[in-house]
This record gives sequence, structure tokens and C-alpha cells, in this order.
Amino acid sequence: MPIDHFLRSLAEDLKSRAIGVILSGSASDGALGLKAIKDHGGLVVAQDPDDTEYDGMPRSAIVTGAVDLVRSVEEISETLAKYGRQLVLNGERGKGLAPDDHPPDRLAEIVDLLHTRTAHDFSLYKPGTLSRRMERRMALAGADDSVGYLDMLRRDSGELELLAKDLLINVTSFFRDSSASNSWRKR
Repeated sequence: MPIDHFLRSLAEDLKSRAIGVILSGSASDGALGLKAIKDHGGLVVAQDPDDTEYDGMPRSAIVTGAVDLVRSVEEISETLAKYGRQLVLNGERGKGLAPDDHPPDRLAEIVDLLHTRTAHDFSLYKPGTLSRRMERRMALAGADDSVGYLDMLRRDSGELELLAKDLLINVTSFFRDSSASNSWRKR
């Protein structure tokens, strides 16, 4: 399937900077490629099936659980532009933090909040992974900084659940690697 192949290549090359968009189409091509983008921390958008001439591809994409946003075709470009602006803003802040900005403390507060309200303990996750996933969710939610995002998480249980879901992305490459899988089975 050519679209799946393209999207997997995109995910492997761009990692968390990859963005996959599935529009009107009659087959399921693209659904597996979107999962690769999601597994690498990228953004996945599908056109609203009710807004398409052919709804097979968007519906197949949505069923995978990898779709972050479902939008009408008119909303997709605006969503992508807003997401891109947020990524640039968050990325630039991350490179030159103001002296009063303490991201490790804020990250710890967010991890504690997740543990308290979702019963998931992310304290052993790598800080880099936590930061990348948090920045992704911040961009999707339109948060300008980690202070505002923490306030948002305290008020919005839906966003807190979405962040937890993003952190829980299930990557199964361990079981696809025969040497790792065989050594695990021998135990």
C-alpha cells in the first residue's frame, strides 16, 4: 500500500515532527502508516467521514485509534497552521528558557497530577520522552507555556486523560525483534 509505505517512511525520518493527514478515499491505505506516525509522537489528523465523498480511508484511520483530531476539510489547514505555530513557540522556549522558568519542577508536578488523577505512574519515564509528549499535547491544546498547560490539566480532566493516553502509546517492536522475543521466551 503506497500511502502506508510513505507515512511509515515519514515517521521514521521526521519522528515527532511528522504529520499525517488522511482525506477522502475509498480504501484503508494509510491506516498502518498513521500508527507509525503516532508511535513516533507525530500528529495524526483525519478528515471527518461525514464531510467526505468517500469515507473509507478516514473511517479506517479513525478505527486504528491513532488519530489525534478529526476535522472538516476546511478546519484541517487552520488546525495544522495553529499546531505548527505552537510547536515553533514551544520549541523556541525550550532552547532559551527564562531564569524563572523551571521545566523539571513543572514536569514533576504534571507527573504527580497524572499519578493522582489517572492512577498511572510516569515517574520512571525518561524526562525527554515526557517533555516531547507534553509539548505535543501543549501544541494540540493551544497552551502557550508549561505553566498554562499545568493549569489546564488541573481544570480539564479530558486533556489530562489525553496526555496520559499519549504517554501510554504501545510500541510493540520488542516482540517484532526475534532475538529479543526469543530471549524473553527462554526465561
